[in-house]
Amino acid sequence: MYAQPMAASVPNEPAAGPVTGVPWTPKDLLYGFLLWFAAIAVALLIGLLLLQTSQSLALAVAESVAEAALILPVWLVAVRKYRLTWKDVGLRGFSWGLLGLGCLGLAVFYLFNLCYASLLAVFNLQVEPQLIQQMGNSTQALPLLIAGVFVAPISEELFFRGFLYAGLRERIGVAWAAILSAGLFSLAHVTPTAIPSLFVIGLIFALLYERGRSIWPSAIMHTTINVIGLLAAYFVANYLPVPGLP
Repeated sequence: MYAQPMAASVPNEPAAGPVTGVPWTPKDLLYGFLLWFAAIAVALLIGLLLLQTSQSLALAVAESVAEAALILPVWLVAVRKYRLTWKDVGLRGFSWGLLGLGCLGLAVFYLFNLCYASLLAVFNLQVEPQLIQQMGNSTQALPLLIAGVFVAPISEELFFRGFLYAGLRERIGVAWAAILSAGLFSLAHVTPTAIPSLFVIGLIFALLYERGRSIWPSAIMHTTINVIGLLAAYFVANYLPVPGLP
């Protein structure tokens, strides 16, 4: 079906507007996930090999490799297989008005998170309790900051919005693509209590990508959330211990 290169199917110039057609198929999306899982296994192996040298180094490398690996399927499928450019998967300019929409989305997210965290507190639970423990460990805090602030926002937005959401949108429409991509985004973080919060922000990020076809607004919002969350976890772990956590 796609015998000719598809570079012309998506405008290369920055432009606001809905996502246009992309050539990759559900099979390509599945292939992308399998590649990512394989890369995670490699990242874990590298971490184990470095563990004898330095726990902090092992964690930093494993975290960063696992996050950066999300870019691999985007490159292999979109750029290499279908000969698109990086602009076609979201690395394009954007309207600054989208940042205003992103800030509104952040307000909605934090309002939801406040209500959700209050509900969890009734059952003596936290949204991300393991994050507080990790940020209280000096050997783990810096690697998490590196992966969470400098690597994850771009790699996750490229994969879950520029690749996964855009591909699903062509087959099942905007609403279901946003829901399914947000669901997979939340499950990929493997923290049961954080799934509702991650699902909400995943929907917001999909909306931002849909409006501008650029990952940068959601990546900026993603970075903001990670910085605030990591610093808050560091403060709680070191200056305001939570009862019941070691």
